[in-house]
Amino acid sequence: MNLTIEQIASIISAVGISTIVSAIIAFVQNNKKNNLDFVTKERSEWRKKLKEILSELRDDTKKESAIIKLKSEINPYGKDMELKNTKPYYMKDGHIWDLLDNEGEIDFDRLAFYIELLLKFDWERSKIEVSYNPIKVINRVLNFLLFFSSLYCIYLVSINFLSNETNILYAINLAISIVAFILILVQPFITDAIISNPPEEQKQQMWLFFILYALPHICITWNLIYKFNLDTPFYFISVILIFVYEKLYLYLLYTYEYTYVKEIKRYLRIKSKKG
Repeated sequence: MNLTIEQIASIISAVGISTIVSAIIAFVQNNKKNNLDFVTKERSEWRKKLKEILSELRDDTKKESAIIKLKSEINPYGKDMELKNTKPYYMKDGHIWDLLDNEGEIDFDRLAFYIELLLKFDWERSKIEVSYNPIKVINRVLNFLLFFSSLYCIYLVSINFLSNETNILYAINLAISIVAFILILVQPFITDAIISNPPEEQKQQMWLFFILYALPHICITWNLIYKFNLDTPFYFISVILIFVYEKLYLYLLYTYEYTYVKEIKRYLRIKSKKG
């Protein structure tokens, strides 16, 4: 088979581009791995220092020096925070700073427990960071699909509305579809905000899920089912998918950070009852 100069040039260009892309991907992955290895090593050293501080806190002759060391190891952004008892407050070690800056006598038992929880939390975080977590990827893909599906849904509903503007049901459907599109558009930002400071009451969590997640899902799927004349079972399938979506939503909330904050609050509730 004889190849023309243009064909040979195209082959060389394709091979060259694929080689460059492969090299870039390999470089990014290698750089990411090196950064992760560095952070993991630094975290390991940090946990080792905290364990030494924890040991010194149990020795009356070393408590003062242990407190000085501890102040240099915890998050400085947590000092003198105005918003107390929130997730950012605990994640920035605000509860530890408040205990250390207490004008009265320091509760060393409570301080030791806080450090133990911090060690456990950081260990769990390290394990999760080095492991593959598909949940966030699935959530982003799902949001991406819902985004384009909602645009298509608005297009379909708009055609129905323009063909019969006097039908109030078409107008309501169009309005709901636009609201669903807006909710899907802001979903990633709302999700990040909820994860950073999740509501503690289950009722609040369910209302947030229904309004921000379930409502857009129902609007889009039911319009598409109606458009393509699918059978009734598809409506039931869409409801089942909502429950699956709910599990995904709740999984995003109940992270290792949530468990960490929950344990601190549980301990404080017990202490307040005893006190």
